[in-house]
Amino acid sequence: MKYTHRVDTPPDLPQDIHILEIDLNNPAISFQTGLGKDVAVGRETIPTQADRIENSLAAVNADFSGFTGSTQAPQNICVQNGDLITTPNFRTAIGISQYNETRIGFWNSTSPPAFSWQGFVRDEQGNKHGVIQQNQDLNPGWLCVNTYHYAESHLSRGGEFEDEVEALIEQDGTVISIHDNGDGIPIPENAWVLIGRTTAGQWILDNLTVGEKVVYGRNTAPDWREYPTLVGAGPRIVANGEYHSDPIQPFNGADVIENFTLEYKNTYYNSRHPRTSIGVNEAGDTMYWVV
Repeated sequence: MKYTHRVDTPPDLPQDIHILEIDLNNPAISFQTGLGKDVAVGRETIPTQADRIENSLAAVNADFSGFTGSTQAPQNICVQNGDLITTPNFRTAIGISQYNETRIGFWNSTSPPAFSWQGFVRDEQGNKHGVIQQNQDLNPGWLCVNTYHYAESHLSRGGEFEDEVEALIEQDGTVISIHDNGDGIPIPENAWVLIGRTTAGQWILDNLTVGEKVVYGRNTAPDWREYPTLVGAGPRIVANGEYHSDPIQPFNGADVIENFTLEYKNTYYNSRHPRTSIGVNEAGDTMYWVV
C-alpha cells in the first residue's frame, strides 16, 4: 500500500487530501466489512471498529445512516464475511470478491436497469409475500426481516409499533413461534425474525403456523453471495474513465431513479464536509481510497 497526504491552501478553496493506493494483486491484502458494534443498528467510530479487526492496516467510512432507531442501519446493501446484513437500494455499491475482484455500480444487471432485490417468503402451501428490507426500516404494509445482526441486544424490533406481528424462524425455515404485538424476540445466531405491519402482519397470522417450514428468498443481480465484502455508497462520479453525471431523472430511461432527492443533493453536494471516494483503475489491480 502507498499513502499520500496532500495539502493545498488557496484562500478560497483549501483542500486536505488523503490518498491510499492498494495493490489488489498482493495476496497478503484482504478486505472486511466493519459494522458499528458488529450489528446493523449500532453506532461506533471508524478507529474503534478498526481496532477490533485483527491485523487491520487501514479503514474508511462507507454508506450512509441516520442517528436514531433503525435509521442507524446502513441504507444500502451490506455484506459482512459473506452474511447479508442489509438489502440494496438504488445507489452505488462496491463489492469485493474473495480474490479481490471488485465491482462498483448499481446492484443490478438488467437492461434497462431495475431494482434487483427479489426478497420473498413462501409458506408450505405456496403462498408468497415480498420482503421489502432486512435489518432496516419497517413501514405499514411492509414485510421485513431481522437477523441476529440487527441490534446489539440481539432482540427483534418488537413492540415498536402497535400493529406489528413477528415470527421467529430457524435457519432451516421452521417456524418456532408467532407473536402479535409483543416485546422484542431474542434472535439466536441460527434464526431470523419475519416482521409485518398492518396487512403484512395479518399475512403472517393468516398463513404461518408453528412447526411448518417457509422459504426465505434473498436474490440480487449480481448475486450478493459472490462478494463476501460488500458496502453501499452514494452517487457514482466516474464510470469507464469519464465523469458520470448523477441528475434526478430516470436512470437510462428506466422507471427507477438514483434515490437521492434534489433537496438532499443541493445541501450535500454543495457543502464542504469530509468526503470519501473509492475507485479502481482500468486494469482492476489497484484500488484508491481518497478522503
